[in-house]
Order: sequence, then structure tokens, then C-alpha cells
Amino acid sequence: MNLWSKLPLFVVFLLATQLWASDRNIPQKFEKNWTPKTVFFGVNQAWDYQHQDKTLITFYSRENYRPFDFKQFPIEKYKDELTDLRNSGLKMIGISDWKIDEFTTEKLNEDKILVKVRGTYKKESGVVSFVEWQVFDGSLYSQINLVQELTPSAHLVSEKETDEIFKGVLQL
Repeated sequence: MNLWSKLPLFVVFLLATQLWASDRNIPQKFEKNWTPKTVFFGVNQAWDYQHQDKTLITFYSRENYRPFDFKQFPIEKYKDELTDLRNSGLKMIGISDWKIDEFTTEKLNEDKILVKVRGTYKKESGVVSFVEWQVFDGSLYSQINLVQELTPSAHLVSEKETDEIFKGVLQL
């Protein structure tokens, strides 16, 4: 079987594992600041920020992720591998210098961990900041991201609003 013959199977698998996570919502008190965006490949839901063109939240979730065991979660190794993976994978779409400025983990229960990542990357139009939360929960993986371009006139989303939205969408 060549790569092209496997692609339809991969797409069916990807879609089937994402369907359960539809209909997550921005908390009501922030809805006025966010507009649902047309979903693009690999994302369950997305929202545009009303106050700045190049600010976006995306949500992704997948069941049947490799089973998670908190006791064997190699935090430093994961951080290094995430950086390497993002730098090599995003290079193809014009993103470079993906780096982590803050990285924390929080054990939510015996089988559930929250990974919080904050950093920056570069693209042709300038520097972009990102905040990403990842939840490993047994065989369920969820991820929410906020990306915003850092321009002199940027109206950035506050850390408090970001945290509250992320908690609401992830149902934490």
C-alpha cells in the first residue's frame, strides 16, 4: 500500500476520533469578545478575537490517544520532544524559532495531567505569542491554543481571560 492509498483511512480515523468533542463553548461572559470561526483540518473548534484580527483560539481533542500513565510521564523529555517536534513540523508552513518560555504541569487526579505551555514563534509577518494547554486523561487528549501576533498596536487577550476561557472550554 502506498501513502496515497492510506490517506483516506487516516482521515476517517482522525475524524472519528475527533467527533466526540464538538460543541465546546467559550464561557458566556466572554462570548461578546469571540466569534466562532470556520473549522479547518485538524481542529474541532476555533474562535476569532473581536478586538484584533490576528488572534485566534483553537480547540482539538482526540479519543484513543496512547494510554496515559502519570507515574511514567517524563516531563523534561516531553518538553524537549515537543520543542523539537514543533520546530521541525511547523517549518513547512513558514514558522520558525518555536520556543517555550514557561512550562508547567499540574496533576488533576491520578490519571489526568494538565500541561501549560507559553512561548513564541516567528513567521513572515512577525513574532507570535502562544498559550497552549494540553490535558492527558487516560486515553483522551485535549488541547486548546491561543495565538496572537505581537505588534505595537496589539490588543492582547489578558491572562485572566485566557485562563478562564481555557478552563471553560476544557471543562476543568
